[in-house]
Amino acid sequence: MTILNRIKSEIKSFIEESVDTSPGVAFSQYKTLKQAYLYRSSKFKNGQTDPLTNKKLVFYQISRFRARVTAKMLDFDIKDLRVISNKIFDLWAQLKAYLLEKKVKNWAKENNFSIVLNEIIQSCADFGSAVVKKHKGKEAVVKDLKYLYIDQSVKYIKDSAYIIEEQKLRRDEVEAKRGIWKNIDELLDSIEDGKKTTIYERYGFIEEDGKFTKRMVVISDAIKSNENGVELFNEEIKEYPYSDFHINKIDGRWLGVGTYEELFDPQIRANTIANQKARALELSSRQIFVTPDEIVARNLLQDLDIGDVLTVPNGLAPLQVESRGLSEFTSEEERTELSADRNTFTFDAVRGESLPATTPATNAMLQNQNTISVFEQMKENLATQIVNFIQGSVLPDVTKSSRGEHIMKFVSKLTDLEKFDQLFTSHISEKAAYGYLTKTGFYPEDADVDKSSSEILKKLKDGGLVRSVKLPEGFFSDISDVDFIMDNESRDIPLQAQNLQALLGLVMGNPQAVQDPLVKSLIYAYSELIGISPIELENAQTNQPQQNENIPSPQGGGTTIAGQPGLPTGQGAPPGVLR
Repeated sequence: MTILNRIKSEIKSFIEESVDTSPGVAFSQYKTLKQAYLYRSSKFKNGQTDPLTNKKLVFYQISRFRARVTAKMLDFDIKDLRVISNKIFDLWAQLKAYLLEKKVKNWAKENNFSIVLNEIIQSCADFGSAVVKKHKGKEAVVKDLKYLYIDQSVKYIKDSAYIIEEQKLRRDEVEAKRGIWKNIDELLDSIEDGKKTTIYERYGFIEEDGKFTKRMVVISDAIKSNENGVELFNEEIKEYPYSDFHINKIDGRWLGVGTYEELFDPQIRANTIANQKARALELSSRQIFVTPDEIVARNLLQDLDIGDVLTVPNGLAPLQVESRGLSEFTSEEERTELSADRNTFTFDAVRGESLPATTPATNAMLQNQNTISVFEQMKENLATQIVNFIQGSVLPDVTKSSRGEHIMKFVSKLTDLEKFDQLFTSHISEKAAYGYLTKTGFYPEDADVDKSSSEILKKLKDGGLVRSVKLPEGFFSDISDVDFIMDNESRDIPLQAQNLQALLGLVMGNPQAVQDPLVKSLIYAYSELIGISPIELENAQTNQPQQNENIPSPQGGGTTIAGQPGLPTGQGAPPGVLR
């Protein structure tokens, strides 16, 4: 079997076959996506014309705006990404985490990753799943699911035996691949001006000489000169360049459950009611008269003029055709809308609409909180998948460009720069003090340390909102102590204010508690749980002037120590050169 025939066979199997997700429940990813795409475009599966009236059918859209609401509730932005270190009191680790976060966000800005995030979220909201294709060193691209063929029964896309991506390319798009693909001229000769050619990009195992290898193959559809297609690329690979993201997963199928699939039945019912109501209104808008006399005009509007007098021996009576079920239509519409709200948790409060005046405030608050909690769980699962993608596919690109000694330049807001200045100044000062200690056996005078810190801080602040720092080779080589977190954008502000007040009361009630290392570590752990950075607390405490002169402080000059926790033990110049 040729490669093209194998691809055609796999696509045919994907389109025609279904999988059993449970006994008696068959699922076809192709049919589900086709129906979802039709409903997103407000189109019917079996034609757009009413066979009874020969008029265009009414598509009463109840799915699309709910998909947009779901996307809004799941929204992430690259600014929500945080890189934190597991070592709270290690300034070197904290500095590395801070700079790594800046580099990842700079990469995201340069590669339009915010747009990719929005497309991932919208695809998950619409169809339940999203697929991102990213080769090493290349930009990430969200793929259109209707042109992607995989084993629809696997849990994750990496488990599929094959992945086929169908593309429609113009002549200029094929020409742009010259130098990457082979046999370009043979393919161009078969493409007519203004037409597109079909290209299949397949990833999966292929048997060659009795051995199975995972390969990437790009081949065209059959052309006049070659019914087996033109092979454009064939290379062995180690792993798929695809990553998938899901919400509402169901065992036994790859595709998640999106908003459109959740609303298949309510959408069908809403369309049925809308068209029945349209027919009823069409009929009730007509004036029909009844008489047993045959001599009366057949059409009063066309056969009579104004002022004509009719002689009707047996009388002329109007036929009652007005609709008597409008209230039932309204009731059924409300039931359908309520069913759609319950299926997707997109109630009025979530959509930003005003609630009925009769709704108690407590009920509205509970409804809103319960709905948000459901989306928070979905958002948390999606955030974990996004973080895994960043760590697995994005981070190698970020750290690859930072392996050697390099200068990192960035711009940030004032509060972030103050955090960086404090971390950087403290680290450089402590490293210089440690170098002095190992050289002389004595710790430097506090006045000298403070003077050195002040000079470093002044040089940093001379740059305004711009920072430029020289990082040593291998600065980001070991990031095992770093975690990536997608912050929750929809925070509960009243709850956070209450937690902050509790933390403030704890510290104000016993100011000396932060001097105890054990109590201090517990306070920092609690503050991190409620969304307050321990680093900001540490910086604030460091910058706070001494108000109690009776508190003893360490004196420099003649103290000999063997080591300092959290400081590098090697010799050499400090890891930063200010510019």
